[in-house]
Formats: sequence, structure tokens, C-alpha cells
Amino acid sequence: MERNQYEIQEKLQKQMEIDGIDAMIITQPEAVFYCTGFASQFLYISNRIGMAAAVVPKHGKISLIVSGFEKLAAEQACDKEYVNIIDYPVWIYIKDLDDGKDKDAQPDMNLTFKIAIESLGSIPENAKIGLQFEGLPFQKWEYLCSVFGKERLIDCEPVLRKVRVIKTAWEIQLLKENTRFLELGMYNTFKQVTPGMREEDICNIWNRECFSLSSDIYNVFHTHVMGENWSPRLIPDSRYRVKEGDVIRFDGAIWRKGYGSDLGRAAAVGGKASSKGKDDVYAALHAGYDKLISMVGPGVRLCDVFNEVVATVQKYIPAYKRGHVGHSLGCNRFSEEYPFIAPDEMSVFEPGMVFCTEVPYYSSEFNSYNLEDTLLVTENGIELFSHIPDTLEWTGVGSN
Repeated sequence: MERNQYEIQEKLQKQMEIDGIDAMIITQPEAVFYCTGFASQFLYISNRIGMAAAVVPKHGKISLIVSGFEKLAAEQACDKEYVNIIDYPVWIYIKDLDDGKDKDAQPDMNLTFKIAIESLGSIPENAKIGLQFEGLPFQKWEYLCSVFGKERLIDCEPVLRKVRVIKTAWEIQLLKENTRFLELGMYNTFKQVTPGMREEDICNIWNRECFSLSSDIYNVFHTHVMGENWSPRLIPDSRYRVKEGDVIRFDGAIWRKGYGSDLGRAAAVGGKASSKGKDDVYAALHAGYDKLISMVGPGVRLCDVFNEVVATVQKYIPAYKRGHVGHSLGCNRFSEEYPFIAPDEMSVFEPGMVFCTEVPYYSSEFNSYNLEDTLLVTENGIELFSHIPDTLEWTGVGSN
């Protein structure tokens, strides 16, 4: 099964028609990828808006604007029947693209927007142009206002959200595979944890195990916490050593083909928690998780599920509060996507949505937990991609 550019483009352009947008200038890395099939390495790494962009008209081919250095990669990644690739010059000498001109030290990021406007051709004076308002630099906003007029510029994030929330068959299959790889990586890591290990030892095992699962995993991420240290770190702390009976909260992601994953597990080192209080916390959270998966299905409001889950956990932990108990999943760099299973989310679950459950708890006294699975909403209910253990003794993958 492969990504279908036509299918995604048709969804985008139909939603633009509904929302009254004539063209979109897409600037965020994962949105450019979603619209074109090309993940710009320079845009993802630098987050310099303008390194790459996509222009999505209401009708016709999408234009992908990239530097000359990424042109060949873009041509190999994109379906040329539906995506037109336009390149701009960079400071690097490329024989294939040599025009004999001197090179600038760095590319002009405004040039991308000038090319984007030119690619639109002749459009009506009252045409509505969609932009990704969040993250758009002020100078770029001013420039686009000077060209189109502020009143013609609207936020196109609602279009992208509506289109991305229902997954294609290819996306569903990829997210299912990613979830199963991730769960196996977590379990293989946990099996090797022994008392006395440092946080950096466990992170090293984690990276090694996850990258070994598939040759097309290109990125691995974690926010693991252990024992009394409930706050995640980018740089592992070598001072704390894991003790028998500590609860380790595994939480992280792997990425393949532009799409992520997201799971959370909690398990006790040695298989048995060092206090009954830890088992009680896990049981309370598991009750909330059980309530969540029992409720999710087509037509059910997300806010109703949130309220029932939190109320269930509060029967055992009265002070328990959460902003959400789950989120969608896709090609977002941080894994979490709209919509969230939250108190003010009035939309309903629909077939084709993929969600991560999320019922966490953090404490220096009782340690930290996240009961996070991934599921698909189907015509008749849900399909679980992964399975949370019943207790803090984690003995295998793929079963309760």
C-alpha cells in the first residue's frame, strides 16, 4: 500500500471549496509534507519558514517550492502528475543546476513567498488566500498583506484539520505498524532494565532497540521518567539510579515515512511495585482507561468521553484533573494532533479517525504513569492497535 497523492489532494481541494478558500500557501513542515508527499529536511530541522512551501489552489496541480539542493529529492518523492516542483537558488554549487551566477551566503526567505504568489498566476481580486497563521513570521505576514490586503488573508488551519482528521487507508496501515513497532521497542527496553541503572543507560537501550525494529525508522523520541523523577528531560540525568519496585513511565514515538506514533506504558522494575499505593494508582487509571475504550465509537461526542473518564478516575483519586484524555495522531512532529478528547470538544468520533488514549499521573511519592494506547474508530466501534497491561507487571506485548 502506498501514499495516494490524488486522494489527499482531492480531500484538500474539496474542503477548500466548502470553506471558501481559493488558494493556500502552506509553510509548516508537516503540512507541506501532507500536501505534497515531500518532507523538506531543511524546513523540518531549521523551522525557518520559507525554506520550503506548498501552494494549493482550489483546482489544479499543487506547487512545491524548495531550494535547488532539495530539488532532486523532491522530484523523487512527489507524484509529478499532481505536484509541480519549483526550485530557488542556494549557496551550494550544484553542477546539474549551474547557471553561472554568483551565490548568496544564505537564501532569501522572502523569495519563497514571491515564487508562491507568482505560481498562483492570475486570480480574482477578491480571492481568499489561506495561510497558516500560527508560526508565520511578522515580516512575512506584512509582505503578504501588502500583496493581497489583510482582509483577503484567512487562517487555513481549520481546512487542514478537517482533512487530516479522517485518515486514508494508507495512513491507517502505517500508524498501525508504527504503533506495534513502538510497543515492542518499549517492551524490549523494559525487559533489560535492572536496579542500579541510570536514566542514560535506559535511554541508550531504548534508542538501540527502537532503531533495530525496522530499517525505515528514521527518528526516535522519548519522554520517559522513572521513580520519583516525574519531570522529563531532553538530556538524560546520570545521578538517579533505578531501584527495585520503581515505576517507570515509558512514553515516546518512532517515525516512519513521515508519520509518527505515540504510546505510554507504566511498569514496575522487577515486576512488583514497592508499595500498595502504586498499585492503587495504576488500578484507578486503568479504570479510567477501561471506561474510555468502552465508550469510543461513531457518533459519540469527545467531550462526553472526557467527562466520564475523569469522573471514573476521581472515584479513586478525587483530586485528579486533566486537560484532555487523548488526541488524534498523524504526521505531526510532536505526535499530538487535533482533535483532543477534551471537555469543550463537541465533535463526534467518526470512522477513519485514529486516536491515542491518555490517562497519566505524576508523583514523587507514587511515581509516574501513562496509560496510552492507539485505536482506530471503525463503523461499529474501535480497533485497538496495542494493549495496555492489566497491572504494573508487564509480561508481554500484544495481550492483556
